Amino acid sequence: MTVDYKYKNLYWKPHIDKQLKIAADDGSVTFFNKDIDWENFELSESLCSESELQFGCCEASVLKFRIHNTFVSLKDKWLTVTETLEGNANTPFQFGRYKVFSDVPTADRKYRDVIAYDAMHDIINAEMSGWYNKLLPNKQSRTTMKQFRTSFIHHFGLEEKEIELINDDMIVEKTIEPEQLSGKDVITSICEINGCFGHIGRDGKFHYIYLPQDMMGLYPSNTLFPDRAPDYLPQSETGHLYPQDPKSEKIGTGTYIGCQYEDFICKRINKIQIRQEENDIGAIYPETQLNTQENCYIIEDNFLVYGKSAAQLKEIAKRLLDKITNIVYRPANVEAVGNPCFEVGDAIRLSTKYELIETYILQRTLKGIQAKRDTYTASGAERHAENVNSISKSII
Repeated sequence: MTVDYKYKNLYWKPHIDKQLKIAADDGSVTFFNKDIDWENFELSESLCSESELQFGCCEASVLKFRIHNTFVSLKDKWLTVTETLEGNANTPFQFGRYKVFSDVPTADRKYRDVIAYDAMHDIINAEMSGWYNKLLPNKQSRTTMKQFRTSFIHHFGLEEKEIELINDDMIVEKTIEPEQLSGKDVITSICEINGCFGHIGRDGKFHYIYLPQDMMGLYPSNTLFPDRAPDYLPQSETGHLYPQDPKSEKIGTGTYIGCQYEDFICKRINKIQIRQEENDIGAIYPETQLNTQENCYIIEDNFLVYGKSAAQLKEIAKRLLDKITNIVYRPANVEAVGNPCFEVGDAIRLSTKYELIETYILQRTLKGIQAKRDTYTASGAERHAENVNSISKSII
């Protein structure tokens, strides 16, 4: 859901005074609008940048801006970015916290181009074999998924937003003897087997994000749905057609600028297969024969489920299917008036000349300060590939 910010609707209005503040956590520097080169501010966030939806993706947000009037190096400093609307200084909007990765003076030395990432950058680039071997020292070691993920996030000094994941009670055992194990492999495996995505929120906490299911509405129009629900909605199984309120945020005609979209809807996932390697049957749920009309989501080479019995894998797959089966959307690229209260993972809808577009924000790029512009992107395929959907891993 969008950020519950008191002045959220002001972002839709023109000629609203917006005062940006970028402050180093150590108090050494603070920048305001006057210090930032003309509207040169950009925030890119992503849940999944793959061409096909892949559960488990964990991608860092990146902040870019150009400043002048400073000779202090910002490298490795943590910055907190906030913004005040119409002088409401007591209730600023917080964009988040970012660590400076690159701080390069321009050729004429008048400006500095700054690139900063959120805490996810450190997580996915960390070496975690020492942590893993300490938490699970031998083959008899056991922990729960919830304890495993909490220990991992706390290792980076972060908090988790409180949430119950679908496989939190799953037993995690020592299934590998790694000499090297990247943080990306760990957090991807955690999120993948729970059917969610990892993201650092505006509050600096680690968020596990589930895409809302059944977010599309059913509309009483013969030109849209003549006599039954379309096959990409769960109502198609019963044949019943009835109004259903959409679970998405509306982007009105006055706030969206342009939209490009695919001429297909990503089909419902109706089968899960978990396997250790290619050509391995593994576990399939439901246990019916695969056919070309089905949309099977395949999880492969997730080290957290190595050695699980067929019954255990079936239960994991059943929980997964219940959580992701009705994630249906139209791939699209939307340009709109900038509103940082919208977040990756939100469901949105907008009316174009020919279609009602209902989709997710899987990627977003927000540019500018006073004249903000947003680009929302959701890539996807009509049916998942038959080979594998998992992120490739390199566990040594």
